[in-house]
Amino acid sequence: MADKVDRNTLPDIQNVSDTRGKFIGRAGVTNVHIPLKISQKDNVIAQPVQASVSMYVSVAEEAKGANMSRFLETLMIYESETLTSQGLEQIIEDMLKRLESRDGYISIGFKYFMQRLAPVSKSRGTQGYDIAFIGKKVNDKYIFVMEVSAMGTNLCPCSKEISQYGAHNQRNTVRIRLVPTEDFFWIEDIIDAIEGEMSSPIYPLLKREDEKFVTETAYENPKFVEDLARDVALMLDAKGVEHYHVRSTAEESIHFHNATATISKEWVLE
Repeated sequence: MADKVDRNTLPDIQNVSDTRGKFIGRAGVTNVHIPLKISQKDNVIAQPVQASVSMYVSVAEEAKGANMSRFLETLMIYESETLTSQGLEQIIEDMLKRLESRDGYISIGFKYFMQRLAPVSKSRGTQGYDIAFIGKKVNDKYIFVMEVSAMGTNLCPCSKEISQYGAHNQRNTVRIRLVPTEDFFWIEDIIDAIEGEMSSPIYPLLKREDEKFVTETAYENPKFVEDLARDVALMLDAKGVEHYHVRSTAEESIHFHNATATISKEWVLE
């Protein structure tokens, strides 16, 4: 049996000074899994999610490193709580206090589930969406960013124009990062707005009449990846969003490669 040890007598190498004169912008932990809850627009009950968390702080030139265990100590306080922008700021403030650091960054990613109805038959299915809440505090200034990814169909305008019949189409993923506004912050609203810009939305469950509708809708609404990036950016402008980054990526059905386009406006993250 090991002897009982007084932790105060153990050497603490992490707390010794460093003489190399290099400031570290971010040091921390990644891929930490924790249960949390996310508020739903039309449901008073928050949705439980399994989150993957990355936490970082800056390390001063004279400091050896960050005390890694304190990241987890901070995070465990908020286990199973409902996550909000204000709550994320509180986590960052607690993290900075515990780690005695100036700047902090946290990214919390999770799968958010929504009910989806087929366009004609109204058959119900459940679809998961990749979401992240990102918080950054630098020089006492807090920035909250939402990352939302949604998929739909984009049908190639060139293929439609040159072909006697048919046109190649594929799944397209639009990922946006934005600083939400007071009127545009619900996950559900952001997803609906993204899907509304696609050649056609896609659905977890379709009957024959739905498949006909989706196929014909996409054919009548052809878009390049660049069109989707621009249309989503214009939608965000119309919503009054001042800071965003948009990425449109098509899983090309007639190529081995993907196609992508990005647009940024007054972007605030590195």
